[in-house]
Amino acid sequence: MSARWLWLACGAMTFLAGASAEVRAAADAGTQSVFAQGAGNRAIGMGGAFVAAADDASAVLWNPAGLGLVTRAEVQGVQSMDLGLGMVESYAAVALPSWRWGTAALSLRRFTVDDIEQRDERNVLVADNLQDQEIEATLGYGRAMGAAWNLGGSVKLQHQSLAGFSGSGLGIDLGVSARPAAVLGLSDAWAQGLSWGIGLRNIVAPSIRLDRESVPDPTALRTGLAWQSIGSTGRGLLAEIDLSRAPGASPRVHAGLEYTIHPAAALRFGVNDGTLTAGAGLRWRDLAFEYAFENAPLSATHRAGLTLHFGQTTEASRLAHLHSEDEAIDRRLAEAFQEQQAERVAQLLARAREARASGDPDEALVQIALAQTLEPNLPEATALEIACLGDKAAGLERSGDFAAAALIWKRALDAAPGDSAAQAGFARARLGSDERARRSVERRVRFAHAMDAFTAQDWNAASDSLRALVREDRSDSEAVAMLARAESAIARRASEQAEQMARARQIAPASPQTPAPAHASPPRPKLSDREAEEFYQRGLEAQSAQRSDEAVRYWELVWAARPDYREVASNLKREYLARGMELFASGRLDDAMVEWQRVLRVDPTDARARGYLARAEAQRARSREILGPQR
Repeated sequence: MSARWLWLACGAMTFLAGASAEVRAAADAGTQSVFAQGAGNRAIGMGGAFVAAADDASAVLWNPAGLGLVTRAEVQGVQSMDLGLGMVESYAAVALPSWRWGTAALSLRRFTVDDIEQRDERNVLVADNLQDQEIEATLGYGRAMGAAWNLGGSVKLQHQSLAGFSGSGLGIDLGVSARPAAVLGLSDAWAQGLSWGIGLRNIVAPSIRLDRESVPDPTALRTGLAWQSIGSTGRGLLAEIDLSRAPGASPRVHAGLEYTIHPAAALRFGVNDGTLTAGAGLRWRDLAFEYAFENAPLSATHRAGLTLHFGQTTEASRLAHLHSEDEAIDRRLAEAFQEQQAERVAQLLARAREARASGDPDEALVQIALAQTLEPNLPEATALEIACLGDKAAGLERSGDFAAAALIWKRALDAAPGDSAAQAGFARARLGSDERARRSVERRVRFAHAMDAFTAQDWNAASDSLRALVREDRSDSEAVAMLARAESAIARRASEQAEQMARARQIAPASPQTPAPAHASPPRPKLSDREAEEFYQRGLEAQSAQRSDEAVRYWELVWAARPDYREVASNLKREYLARGMELFASGRLDDAMVEWQRVLRVDPTDARARGYLARAEAQRARSREILGPQR
């Protein structure tokens, strides 16, 4: 903040002080109580010009609508020196904000005058140690109504006791504050710092009766306009001018400045109806020392106080609540996803049993492969797979295809190395293949190596070995058949790799983290908090109503603009995984893999999607190897 602006502001305040001193009435005839002026050293140091800028616990006294701007719980305490004629003030307030419910505040003020003399009708001194005590307890509430308006109100109880007499009265205050830029839709930078407020004090006036007559504390109105500017370094200026009016009194002008020279230090100057004020604030972590001076007509007054902030900010509390909600939703959706996956696996295994019972081990193995892709290392699936492999291998033996039978028995042994039936079947099929082809010992070893390579999916090595065997003896029909299978597997793998690359290119839109080429159109503007939350919630509602496609559309809108918003990435990944699982279980493997690749677009490190894709590729290759080229 430049010194030029500071000098201009100080000059304006000096002018207002002189002008207000001439236009105000000489006195207000004592119509207002000692509580007519609010409390809090920040506001007092600014000349009582605080109705628009009020945003701390003292707002309950100046303008309860300002409580809606309190962002963190705080406690204030102020003690005055002699305010003149022996009067002393004590003040304390606490404000407890909630991002959801608004801010509640409680304040307690106490004025005392000691050593008051009491004389009779003859002016004879009766007592010289009387005390006058006035107490005001205020309970207030304020709430932000969107970005533009704040509303608030307070209920207060005033009590006075003097020379054995006492009385109490109940009053109500109301307040409104607003940001003109938000109300009028102004986008100019200077307008963003404007705020306006109005406070109606004693809209229900408390009336206290000590002896015979009740004395009301009259209704008063205060309104003001403030402007605040905060720089990137934390330095800033707050300026406000207020006008107050009470029945039987002339309008009063209040003006004040707060210059923040450092995030931990501030200076304040003000004019309170012609009376100069000043103050300072020093802050260390959550504790602030506040001082206020007022050059009052009776005597110069001093007030010292402390303000303690504690707890989270309202924004941090809101984010913590949203995070807690997201975690609860995430747990519920994860449980539903696991249940859905378990149901799909159970359905696939049931189909496999039905296919085996009907004498179709090939179809049974396909369903088992699908189940193992979704849920690997499932003992039930492994046991069923071994049984189906045994059925398949036995059928190949009966048809005389001993090489293929040996391959299937080897798969069964890989799944269950200790299975005696698979060991015997593998040895039997190998022997049958060798005897049928009348291979020499050396050719048997080479053929066995080729089969081992084929089983390990090293089809290039298998193809090379088998091709050499076929060149040496073209009558070895099993070597010829296995060579055809190896070459078919090589061609199929190349085709599948090309398909994967094509699918990866077709997935859209591109990740928002990927830099756009220079010739690309500019990125669309980000969603506002309100728009992002609206679309996010619509996605949750659609998901709860089992409208998965609609939920994905809403969440994709949010993710494309704000990929880190709440749990939108997690929700999208789960929906892509579930959709892929549904497609996979129905046999649409390519479409399922597209959905799982979309998961990796959102999160390239997602282990589930990577596992699904890897197992899908492996199971597809394995199934085609076992079932033959026709699959």
